[in-house]
Amino acid sequence: PYAMKALSLILTYFAGALPLSFGLNLSPRDTTRKNSKGISSRRVFIERAGPLATAVAWPQVVSAKCTDIESCREEGERRIEEQERAAGPIVNLERGVRYRESKQGAGDVTLREGDEALITFQVTTTGVNYMWSYGRNVEPGLNDYGETLRVRVGRRDVPEAVEMAMVGMRQGGVRKVEMPPSLGFATSDGKPAPTTFSGKKKLERYQMLLTGNGLQPGYAAELIFEVEMVKIKPKASL
Repeated sequence: PYAMKALSLILTYFAGALPLSFGLNLSPRDTTRKNSKGISSRRVFIERAGPLATAVAWPQVVSAKCTDIESCREEGERRIEEQERAAGPIVNLERGVRYRESKQGAGDVTLREGDEALITFQVTTTGVNYMWSYGRNVEPGLNDYGETLRVRVGRRDVPEAVEMAMVGMRQGGVRKVEMPPSLGFATSDGKPAPTTFSGKKKLERYQMLLTGNGLQPGYAAELIFEVEMVKIKPKASL
């Protein structure tokens, strides 16, 4: 089924209608893409990068088109690798926490344990499905443009995984944190919680996914917590 799906998408790509990778399953658990030449670099990239890679693994259609399946595959892999390099490296921390710094901050002050910070954030699934946010002016029914959340590192105002990834950030920086459930919202007593009806419902569905619904067992689904460092107030000045 995967081969047929890939072939149909490649043929569609020849017509210029879709990006080559549109609709393909980019799960890090995909182990079916092996041929006589060995494992493709695309599979290696996805397995190494995991959920943090899905947001950048969608090459765009350009005017030049490949002429056969093999050249299409190579072109798709080349574009993915280019976007991966442009997005920056993935940093691995302890206990399964990873982050990508999508925007580097500026200044001499870096966030440390005990410091206070003003942040905006957005929570998505690993499939890049929006859940809720604050300070981004994208939450349905909430006009929060210019608003920030005040947090202190070590006080668990945000999940532990986010605190771990925030350390070392500079003002203006943005990091996307891959947050395992064991270091997620349970470690911060649910903070920062959604305030809108839509956000609350999405959180409820996520919690049911973790615990199961009685018919199906729970699943340790990770989330992506994107945090923007708006301002840092060092501990010594508090």
